[in-house]
Amino acid sequence: MTQLPVLSIVRASPWLMARLAAARSLRLPAWCIGGGVVRTCVWDARFGRTCRTPARDIDLAWVGSGPQDGQLEAILAKTDPGCPWEVRHQPRMFGGTVDSLDAALARWPEACTAVGVWLDDGDRLHAVAPLGLNDLWEGIVRRNPACMGPSEWAARMARKQWWHAWPEARFIGVQPSLPGKSDIGDPDPRR
Repeated sequence: MTQLPVLSIVRASPWLMARLAAARSLRLPAWCIGGGVVRTCVWDARFGRTCRTPARDIDLAWVGSGPQDGQLEAILAKTDPGCPWEVRHQPRMFGGTVDSLDAALARWPEACTAVGVWLDDGDRLHAVAPLGLNDLWEGIVRRNPACMGPSEWAARMARKQWWHAWPEARFIGVQPSLPGKSDIGDPDPRR
């Protein structure tokens, strides 16, 4: 799928656009806001929710040279107070094994959260989605095998329990504890 539908949903969110403008003000070499905040924005729209689901955190991923993550979080706390920023320099996070946002996001736990967006100086939105946009758009949650093994991911899903917040989503490779949700081989094609 193309980026346009996802970017249109992001652009329609004044809250997320304000966070993107705050992140852009840091003038980092390459950055994006990604993870759950992008997934939540898209799923709120796709699943017909009329109120914005609150963000647990705002993941700001970046590469290149610059200040330490804590310094950037302190700047954002002053310029964008009240927002739960989590700034992570991806090469440091992955022990120097990644050198781009694409390489970093390709190692995030799920394809539906391995999507980042950034705002350029001309206010144009861009997406970073090395695993594609289909899972995000279709509400599919599945493990990224480049990130973790099945048992580690099952434990992650048991901790997060997204099926309670997102009963409309389809979970592949893990058994949600909700009636009517199933694992691989779901016979209901609408899920």
